[in-house]
Amino acid sequence: MPLYVADYLADTGHLSAAEHGAYMLLIMHYWTNGGLPDDERRLARIARMSEDEWRAARDELASFFQDGWRHARIDAELAKSEEISSKRKAAAEQRHNKSNANASANAEQVQTQSQPQSQVSSNELTNPRAKRAERGVSPEFEDFWTAYPRRPGNPKDPASRKFETLRAAGVDPATIIAGATAYAAFCVGKEPQFIAQATTWLNQGRWKDDYSAAAKPLVSRPEPDRTGSIWVPAESAPWRAWRDAKGAGFLAARKKDRAGYPDGGAWLPTEYPERKST
Repeated sequence: MPLYVADYLADTGHLSAAEHGAYMLLIMHYWTNGGLPDDERRLARIARMSEDEWRAARDELASFFQDGWRHARIDAELAKSEEISSKRKAAAEQRHNKSNANASANAEQVQTQSQPQSQVSSNELTNPRAKRAERGVSPEFEDFWTAYPRRPGNPKDPASRKFETLRAAGVDPATIIAGATAYAAFCVGKEPQFIAQATTWLNQGRWKDDYSAAAKPLVSRPEPDRTGSIWVPAESAPWRAWRDAKGAGFLAARKKDRAGYPDGGAWLPTEYPERKST
Protein backbone atom coordinates (compact mmCIF):
# COMPACT_ATOMS: atom_id res chain seq x y z
CA MET A 1 0.00 0.00 0.00
CA PRO A 2 1.54 3.35 -0.99
CA LEU A 3 1.70 5.81 1.91
CA TYR A 4 2.11 9.48 1.06
CA VAL A 5 3.48 10.72 4.34
CA ALA A 6 2.98 14.46 3.79
CA ASP A 7 -0.62 13.97 2.72
CA TYR A 8 -1.32 11.59 5.59
CA LEU A 9 0.06 13.94 8.24
CA ALA A 10 -1.81 16.90 6.75
CA ASP A 11 -5.11 15.00 6.92
CA THR A 12 -4.62 13.34 10.32
CA GLY A 13 -2.70 15.86 12.38
CA HIS A 14 -5.63 16.30 14.75
CA LEU A 15 -5.92 12.59 15.68
CA SER A 16 -4.78 11.12 18.97
CA ALA A 17 -2.21 8.35 19.06
CA ALA A 18 -4.94 5.73 19.53
CA GLU A 19 -6.94 7.17 16.64
CA HIS A 20 -3.83 7.15 14.43
CA GLY A 21 -3.29 3.48 15.19
CA ALA A 22 -6.94 2.60 14.56
CA TYR A 23 -7.03 4.51 11.28
CA MET A 24 -3.84 2.85 10.01
CA LEU A 25 -5.24 -0.59 10.85
CA LEU A 26 -8.49 0.21 9.05
CA ILE A 27 -6.84 1.42 5.83
CA MET A 28 -4.35 -1.49 5.80
CA HIS A 29 -7.25 -3.93 6.12
CA TYR A 30 -9.00 -2.00 3.33
CA TRP A 31 -5.95 -2.29 1.05
CA THR A 32 -5.51 -5.99 1.74
CA ASN A 33 -9.15 -6.98 1.38
CA GLY A 34 -10.52 -4.35 -1.01
CA GLY A 35 -12.83 -2.76 1.56
CA LEU A 36 -14.16 -2.77 5.13
CA PRO A 37 -17.13 -4.64 6.61
CA ASP A 38 -20.24 -2.57 7.37
CA ASP A 39 -20.42 -3.94 10.91
CA GLU A 40 -19.49 -1.89 13.96
CA ARG A 41 -18.20 -4.80 16.05
CA ARG A 42 -15.97 -6.10 13.28
CA LEU A 43 -14.69 -2.61 12.63
CA ALA A 44 -13.80 -2.24 16.30
CA ARG A 45 -11.93 -5.55 16.22
CA ILE A 46 -10.00 -4.51 13.10
CA ALA A 47 -9.08 -1.23 14.84
CA ARG A 48 -7.99 -3.20 17.97
CA MET A 49 -10.38 -1.13 20.11
CA SER A 50 -12.84 -1.99 22.83
CA GLU A 51 -16.51 -1.13 22.27
CA ASP A 52 -16.18 1.97 24.44
CA GLU A 53 -13.00 3.09 22.66
CA TRP A 54 -14.66 2.50 19.29
CA ARG A 55 -17.74 4.53 20.25
CA ALA A 56 -15.50 7.42 21.32
CA ALA A 57 -13.38 7.39 18.13
CA ARG A 58 -15.90 6.14 15.58
CA ASP A 59 -17.25 9.48 14.28
CA GLU A 60 -13.75 10.94 13.89
CA LEU A 61 -12.55 7.88 11.97
CA ALA A 62 -15.69 7.71 9.86
CA SER A 63 -14.98 11.24 8.59
CA PHE A 64 -12.19 9.78 6.42
CA PHE A 65 -14.59 7.39 4.70
CA GLN A 66 -17.68 7.68 2.48
CA ASP A 67 -20.97 5.81 2.93
CA GLY A 68 -20.49 2.10 3.42
CA TRP A 69 -17.00 2.75 4.73
CA ARG A 70 -15.63 3.35 1.23
CA HIS A 71 -12.29 5.19 0.90
CA ALA A 72 -11.92 7.16 -2.36
CA ARG A 73 -8.11 7.51 -2.20
CA ILE A 74 -7.51 3.81 -1.57
CA ASP A 75 -10.04 2.81 -4.27
CA ALA A 76 -8.09 4.96 -6.75
CA GLU A 77 -4.77 3.40 -5.70
CA LEU A 78 -6.24 -0.11 -5.97
CA ALA A 79 -7.46 0.66 -9.49
CA LYS A 80 -4.04 2.02 -10.44
CA SER A 81 -2.32 -1.05 -9.00
CA GLU A 82 -4.62 -3.35 -10.94
CA GLU A 83 -3.95 -1.44 -14.15
CA ILE A 84 -0.18 -1.67 -13.68
CA SER A 85 -0.44 -5.38 -12.87
CA SER A 86 -2.52 -5.99 -16.00
CA LYS A 87 -0.03 -4.11 -18.19
CA ARG A 88 2.90 -6.06 -16.75
CA LYS A 89 1.08 -9.33 -17.28
CA ALA A 90 0.31 -8.41 -20.89
CA ALA A 91 3.94 -7.40 -21.49
CA ALA A 92 5.18 -10.66 -19.99
CA GLU A 93 2.83 -12.67 -22.19
CA GLN A 94 3.99 -10.70 -25.22
CA ARG A 95 7.67 -11.40 -24.41
CA HIS A 96 6.88 -15.07 -23.86
CA ASN A 97 5.06 -15.34 -27.19
CA LYS A 98 7.88 -13.52 -28.97
CA SER A 99 10.46 -15.81 -27.37
CA ASN A 100 8.53 -18.88 -28.52
CA ALA A 101 8.26 -17.46 -32.03
CA ASN A 102 12.00 -16.75 -32.16
CA ALA A 103 12.79 -20.25 -30.91
CA SER A 104 10.62 -21.78 -33.61
CA ALA A 105 12.23 -19.62 -36.30
CA ASN A 106 15.73 -20.51 -35.09
CA ALA A 107 14.88 -24.21 -35.09
CA GLU A 108 13.64 -23.98 -38.67
CA GLN A 109 16.75 -22.07 -39.71
CA VAL A 110 19.05 -24.63 -38.12
CA GLN A 111 17.18 -27.43 -39.84
CA THR A 112 17.31 -25.81 -43.29
CA GLN A 113 20.88 -24.54 -43.04
CA SER A 114 22.54 -27.45 -41.23
CA GLN A 115 25.72 -28.78 -42.76
CA PRO A 116 27.90 -31.85 -42.24
CA GLN A 117 30.65 -31.54 -39.65
CA SER A 118 33.21 -32.03 -42.41
CA GLN A 119 32.13 -28.70 -43.95
CA VAL A 120 33.03 -26.66 -40.86
CA SER A 121 35.61 -24.06 -41.78
CA SER A 122 39.14 -25.23 -41.13
CA ASN A 123 39.89 -21.73 -39.82
CA GLU A 124 37.41 -22.32 -36.95
CA LEU A 125 39.27 -25.47 -35.96
CA THR A 126 42.86 -24.34 -36.44
CA ASN A 127 42.86 -20.65 -35.50
CA PRO A 128 42.51 -20.43 -31.70
CA ARG A 129 43.34 -16.71 -31.72
CA ALA A 130 40.29 -16.03 -33.90
CA LYS A 131 38.11 -18.15 -31.60
CA ARG A 132 39.41 -16.33 -28.54
CA ALA A 133 38.69 -12.98 -30.22
CA GLU A 134 35.11 -14.10 -30.71
CA ARG A 135 34.89 -14.75 -26.95
CA GLY A 136 36.14 -11.21 -26.21
CA VAL A 137 39.80 -12.13 -25.48
CA SER A 138 42.08 -10.11 -27.75
CA PRO A 139 45.23 -11.56 -29.35
CA GLU A 140 47.20 -8.81 -27.60
CA PHE A 141 46.05 -10.08 -24.20
CA GLU A 142 47.10 -13.61 -25.14
CA ASP A 143 50.56 -12.23 -25.98
CA PHE A 144 50.61 -10.48 -22.61
CA TRP A 145 49.52 -13.64 -20.80
CA THR A 146 52.26 -15.64 -22.52
CA ALA A 147 54.90 -13.07 -21.53
CA TYR A 148 53.76 -12.68 -17.92
CA PRO A 149 55.63 -14.82 -15.33
CA ARG A 150 53.85 -17.98 -14.24
CA ARG A 151 52.58 -18.31 -10.69
CA PRO A 152 49.83 -20.37 -9.03
CA GLY A 153 46.60 -18.62 -8.10
CA ASN A 154 46.78 -16.13 -10.96
CA PRO A 155 43.20 -15.81 -12.34
CA LYS A 156 43.07 -15.07 -16.05
CA ASP A 157 39.58 -13.62 -16.52
CA PRO A 158 40.01 -10.58 -14.20
CA ALA A 159 43.39 -9.89 -15.81
CA SER A 160 41.78 -10.04 -19.26
CA ARG A 161 39.07 -7.59 -18.25
CA LYS A 162 41.61 -5.14 -16.78
CA PHE A 163 43.87 -5.45 -19.84
CA GLU A 164 40.96 -4.66 -22.18
CA THR A 165 39.92 -1.71 -19.97
CA LEU A 166 43.43 -0.27 -20.21
CA ARG A 167 43.49 -0.84 -23.96
CA ALA A 168 40.14 0.94 -24.34
CA ALA A 169 41.52 3.83 -22.27
CA GLY A 170 44.33 4.30 -24.79
CA VAL A 171 47.22 2.41 -23.18
CA ASP A 172 49.41 0.83 -25.86
CA PRO A 173 49.19 -2.99 -25.53
CA ALA A 174 52.76 -3.29 -26.81
CA THR A 175 53.96 -1.20 -23.85
CA ILE A 176 52.17 -3.47 -21.39
CA ILE A 177 53.53 -6.60 -23.07
CA ALA A 178 57.07 -5.18 -23.01
CA GLY A 179 56.67 -4.41 -19.31
CA ALA A 180 55.43 -7.95 -18.64
CA THR A 181 58.44 -9.38 -20.49
CA ALA A 182 60.82 -7.27 -18.39
CA TYR A 183 58.99 -8.26 -15.21
CA ALA A 184 59.26 -11.94 -16.15
CA ALA A 185 63.03 -11.56 -16.50
CA PHE A 186 63.17 -9.82 -13.16
CA CYS A 187 61.20 -12.66 -11.51
CA VAL A 188 63.48 -15.47 -12.66
CA GLY A 189 64.40 -17.57 -9.62
CA LYS A 190 61.93 -15.86 -7.30
CA GLU A 191 59.53 -17.68 -5.03
CA PRO A 192 56.02 -17.71 -6.56
CA GLN A 193 54.49 -15.86 -3.60
CA PHE A 194 56.67 -12.85 -4.42
CA ILE A 195 55.36 -12.63 -8.00
CA ALA A 196 52.39 -10.27 -8.28
CA GLN A 197 49.11 -11.52 -9.67
CA ALA A 198 48.59 -10.20 -13.18
CA THR A 199 45.47 -8.25 -12.18
CA THR A 200 47.33 -6.54 -9.32
CA TRP A 201 50.27 -5.79 -11.59
CA LEU A 202 47.95 -4.19 -14.16
CA ASN A 203 45.95 -2.26 -11.56
CA GLN A 204 49.13 -0.73 -10.17
CA GLY A 205 50.43 0.25 -13.63
CA ARG A 206 53.64 -1.66 -13.01
CA TRP A 207 54.46 -2.02 -16.70
CA LYS A 208 55.88 1.50 -16.24
CA ASP A 209 58.41 0.30 -13.62
CA ASP A 210 62.09 0.18 -14.52
CA TYR A 211 63.19 -3.43 -14.00
CA SER A 212 66.63 -2.94 -15.54
CA ALA A 213 68.34 -1.96 -12.28
CA ALA A 214 66.23 -4.27 -10.16
CA ALA A 215 67.11 -7.22 -12.36
CA LYS A 216 70.88 -6.88 -11.79
CA PRO A 217 72.29 -9.99 -10.11
CA LEU A 218 72.09 -9.78 -6.33
CA VAL A 219 75.52 -10.24 -4.75
CA SER A 220 76.54 -11.49 -1.35
CA ARG A 221 80.06 -10.81 -0.15
CA PRO A 222 81.61 -9.69 3.16
CA GLU A 223 81.67 -5.94 3.76
CA PRO A 224 82.57 -4.37 7.11
CA ASP A 225 79.77 -1.81 7.06
CA ARG A 226 76.87 -3.82 5.69
CA THR A 227 73.91 -4.76 7.85
CA GLY A 228 72.95 -7.76 5.78
CA SER A 229 74.18 -10.05 3.06
CA ILE A 230 71.89 -9.24 0.11
CA TRP A 231 72.12 -6.04 -1.91
CA VAL A 232 68.62 -4.71 -2.59
CA PRO A 233 68.46 -1.85 -5.14
CA ALA A 234 66.35 1.16 -4.19
CA GLU A 235 62.79 1.24 -5.58
CA SER A 236 63.00 -2.38 -6.71
CA ALA A 237 60.19 -4.79 -5.88
CA PRO A 238 62.12 -6.22 -2.86
CA TRP A 239 62.85 -2.64 -1.70
CA ARG A 240 59.13 -1.85 -1.77
CA ALA A 241 58.38 -5.04 0.12
CA TRP A 242 60.84 -4.05 2.85
CA ARG A 243 59.38 -0.55 2.97
CA ASP A 244 55.88 -1.96 3.41
CA ALA A 245 57.09 -4.33 6.11
CA LYS A 246 59.46 -2.08 8.10
CA GLY A 247 58.73 1.47 7.05
CA ALA A 248 60.66 4.09 5.09
CA GLY A 249 62.82 5.00 8.12
CA PHE A 250 64.22 1.47 8.32
CA LEU A 251 65.51 1.73 4.74
CA ALA A 252 66.66 5.33 5.03
CA ALA A 253 68.98 4.38 7.91
CA ARG A 254 70.59 1.65 5.78
CA LYS A 255 70.61 3.22 2.33
CA LYS A 256 74.00 3.48 0.59
CA ASP A 257 75.39 4.60 -2.73
CA ARG A 258 76.89 2.00 -5.01
CA ALA A 259 78.35 2.11 -8.50
CA GLY A 260 75.94 0.92 -11.14
CA TYR A 261 72.90 1.71 -9.02
CA PRO A 262 71.79 5.34 -9.65
CA ASP A 263 69.30 5.30 -6.78
CA GLY A 264 71.51 3.40 -4.36
CA GLY A 265 70.23 0.58 -2.22
CA ALA A 266 70.89 -1.28 1.03
CA TRP A 267 72.45 -4.47 2.33
CA LEU A 268 69.64 -6.41 3.97
CA PRO A 269 69.43 -9.80 5.71
CA THR A 270 67.30 -11.35 2.93
CA GLU A 271 66.05 -10.32 -0.47
CA TYR A 272 62.47 -10.07 0.84
CA PRO A 273 61.33 -9.63 4.46
CA GLU A 274 60.14 -12.77 6.15
CA ARG A 275 56.39 -13.18 6.00
CA LYS A 276 54.65 -13.36 9.37
CA SER A 277 52.91 -16.67 9.93
CA THR A 278 49.21 -16.49 10.78
